[in-house]
Amino acid sequence: MYPSIIRPDYRRKGYGKKVLEQIINRYVNTGITQIVAGIYHTNEASIRLFSSVGFIPICNEPDQDGFINVMFHY
Repeated sequence: MYPSIIRPDYRRKGYGKKVLEQIINRYVNTGITQIVAGIYHTNEASIRLFSSVGFIPICNEPDQDGFINVMFHY
């Protein structure tokens, strides 16, 4: 299992989405044009979360380590 930045008792309350939105907003107008994240392929909640703020899958098949890479493009 991989670590989460949101404690289990605080999940499904919108905190993860707020964290991602703050990360995205931090890099607006900085010259960075994309953010890439790897999500373990069985972590459906994280895949939905990243999709909800605009990340798109780079490839729908997991890599050799079991991760699906997603990208946010400014």
